[in-house]
Amino acid sequence: MHISIITLLPQFKKRRGSVLVFVLIIFLVVSIITSTVIFIFNNNLKQAKHQQDRMEAYYLAYSGAETAYAALNENKSKLDNLIANPAFKEETKNISFGNGKIDVVAMKTDEENFKGWIKITSIAVLNKNGVSYTRVLYFDPSNPADKVWVNS
Repeated sequence: MHISIITLLPQFKKRRGSVLVFVLIIFLVVSIITSTVIFIFNNNLKQAKHQQDRMEAYYLAYSGAETAYAALNENKSKLDNLIANPAFKEETKNISFGNGKIDVVAMKTDEENFKGWIKITSIAVLNKNGVSYTRVLYFDPSNPADKVWVNS
């Protein structure tokens, strides 16, 4: 049986619109996949940026507490004042440091696990977006090397 091209021409003419539909479906699928990849990439980028900002605030708060710890150990009169007067607080507000500000409060604590210890609370806030982090350092004034860090 011999089929000629001339006999198949009418069949191709009937299917011309189906090629357009097929191309449009392929284009739609590729567009959906591309949009999904871009959406996922954008969300990952935002998440990484937020994580970076949290880390920056974390280390800013850490620096504030360490600076206060060093200052109290150098200035024994302030440390003695904190030990002698439980109601006394040593506060420093709005320390500009790096890309943020730090608020530091040092006081004697009567918390169950740290009775008589000095509690230094350091709160860091980034200037660019307001991300904040709080770190708390407890240390024993009779043995300043005895420190405990708490993340809040």
